[in-house]
Amino acid sequence: MKKKKLDEAFEKVGGIVTLKPIHNLDTSLTKMAKNLTEGPAYEYKKHIKKIAKLYDAYWDSVRDFTDLLHDKGLEKEGNTLFKTYMKTVHQFHKYFTKFVRKLM
Repeated sequence: MKKKKLDEAFEKVGGIVTLKPIHNLDTSLTKMAKNLTEGPAYEYKKHIKKIAKLYDAYWDSVRDFTDLLHDKGLEKEGNTLFKTYMKTVHQFHKYFTKFVRKLM
């Protein structure tokens, strides 16, 4: 129910991407980290997995807070929070994913 409301709210804002593609980026980092067994990239494995795990927790918290704002009738504030998240944290995550791929 909450996810449907959130998707509908973001579609009203101007077609911002839904929640599904955002969260799926993280699995690629986790998969890359699992496949490391030797070399310098193996040393990075622990840190990459930790960052990926924290990104998941951070995204879940932002989504929960956005849902709460929408439930309280603060649609505009919830949408602003989501947009700000997309501009900053998601942008960094995209950069970090490319950076990790270059290291490996």
